[in-house]
Amino acid sequence: MRRARLALVAALALASPAAAHADIVPGQIVDGPAAEIKSFGGLDMAPDGTGALAYVKAVAGVDHVFVSRYLNGAWQSPEQADTGLADASTFPHVAVGNGGRVLVTFVNKPVMGFGNLRAALATGAGSPFAIASPDATTDTKVSDSDLAMDPVSGVAYVVFTVANMGGDVHAARLSGTTWTPVATVLDNVQADDAAGTGRDNGARVAVDTSGNAVAAWPELDATTKPHVYVRRITGTTADATAVEATIPTLDGHADSALSANHVDMDGGGSASPWVVFRELFAYSGGNNRPRDLARQLVGGALSTAQVIDGLPVETPTEGAEFPRIDVNAAGQGLGVSPRQMGHETFASTLTAGSWSTGVQIDSGTPTGASFPVAAISDSGSGLFAWIDTTGGAAATKVVARQYVGGAPAAQQTLSRDSLGQIGTGGLEAASSAAGNVGVGFAQGAASVAIVAAVVNLTKPAGGGGGGPGGSDKTAPKITALRISRKTFRLGRALPHLSARVPPVGTTLSFTVSEASKTTFKFERVTTGRRVGKRCLAPTKRRAKRRRCTRYVPARPSLVYTTAPGPHKLRFAGRLTRRTKLKPGKYRLSVTSKDSAGNTSRASTIRFRLV
Repeated sequence: MRRARLALVAALALASPAAAHADIVPGQIVDGPAAEIKSFGGLDMAPDGTGALAYVKAVAGVDHVFVSRYLNGAWQSPEQADTGLADASTFPHVAVGNGGRVLVTFVNKPVMGFGNLRAALATGAGSPFAIASPDATTDTKVSDSDLAMDPVSGVAYVVFTVANMGGDVHAARLSGTTWTPVATVLDNVQADDAAGTGRDNGARVAVDTSGNAVAAWPELDATTKPHVYVRRITGTTADATAVEATIPTLDGHADSALSANHVDMDGGGSASPWVVFRELFAYSGGNNRPRDLARQLVGGALSTAQVIDGLPVETPTEGAEFPRIDVNAAGQGLGVSPRQMGHETFASTLTAGSWSTGVQIDSGTPTGASFPVAAISDSGSGLFAWIDTTGGAAATKVVARQYVGGAPAAQQTLSRDSLGQIGTGGLEAASSAAGNVGVGFAQGAASVAIVAAVVNLTKPAGGGGGGPGGSDKTAPKITALRISRKTFRLGRALPHLSARVPPVGTTLSFTVSEASKTTFKFERVTTGRRVGKRCLAPTKRRAKRRRCTRYVPARPSLVYTTAPGPHKLRFAGRLTRRTKLKPGKYRLSVTSKDSAGNTSRASTIRFRLV
């Protein structure tokens, strides 16, 4: 897994506070240096501060998957995760849940890059790894995969490409210790899949706190034009159709029909994750420039595409690629976008549903790809990390800048100078809820070491956040609650946090004082009869009792992750695809709950649906 899925949950306190928050900078050598170490695989951290990293190391000349767990504030001795498998294993992905639950997926018995998809699961901090097959029907031809887990329930999904099925994208779900395949082939959009041509590598997946998922992938059509699609998975059932993320034009420039790929995805546990990807557009002079875009899946529709690469709107002199994002439970996010030719690293931030356009965060003159990553904690603080190539290939190092109080801090070095250049496998970063960011990578040339740094994020001035059980006792505040139309008719659109005014329906505007989850509770206003202290539904037996105003709850309520600041909610009377409000008068109550469990006073407003 590429990042932690942050959740507002109580920490399990497997480590003492002092140990769990200690910096490990420069990084700790987890294994090596050794010629047997081949590549770094992945890293993840759970909200409770536990974590794990995975990598590939040869034993008696055969490649195997190894894992180091992060417990009690330190990286533990490595252990082989694919024990019992005699054939080689490679391409590991790792996901971590609270209590030391660690899941690793990998390709076993690879032949020319294709092999059997296998999983190794440790159910707790002291548990050994047990091997399983997420989907035995796809053996021998898996070429690409991705993994994500809800850290509280432990439910996980893996998405993977099966080469002997026309490059089709499949998925499987883990609940407890049982894997169940998702029956539907996800990428059944284009005709190339039915014809058995083309390969749709690079699928990504995000899991929400309800144990469901959203997958995204690039897909070729019959003319080999690439598209990017997104599809929701509920349990083990995929939506009937996928939604296309690629767009026909950007600021008046047409899609060049040459490339749409480099997909990444995260939602911080929300059912409305963000997907980012690269798409080429045609500019003047016959130049095709790749741009990095972000879109959010809300219900069954994608939001308007936002540019996160920091390139000029009209005259980009080069392109961007490999966007990466991390989003927390409050809907705040950090993104990174490297340049295609100049290799500079740009960063973007997500606040109130809007991504900043991107600013450069590195310095010097990079000579190669930086492969940047980002991680954000529940407090909104985070970290950008990348490979600094200013000194040339032999002098590469891993550097980082913390993001605290709305701005990047000074650059710091995470790698160990004595080990030499950064090895294969790139780097990964993930954050715990408390604000520890782990960064893992391989370092060295002929003799390679696996290195992992842990950075305790600097707390922003004035505190805030605090997490469950912390010292934060200040409840959020909902202010400036307004409604654009107090009387409106039912529309077709689903609710959506957006500044755009809907043609049918109304817009609810409000301001929240801190990162929180905001709940909209609807009650129909009707007439009742007073019985004691209660206002009950009118009946013949109650006909002579005093009239009163009765509030009947309309379910479900709407819940959104909201960053501090102003927000607008488009609302047309529909709660879900299948549920809508009946005509009548309503009272709306809005409350916000922060990560420490503090809940705001309710702000109310009335409207009428006709």
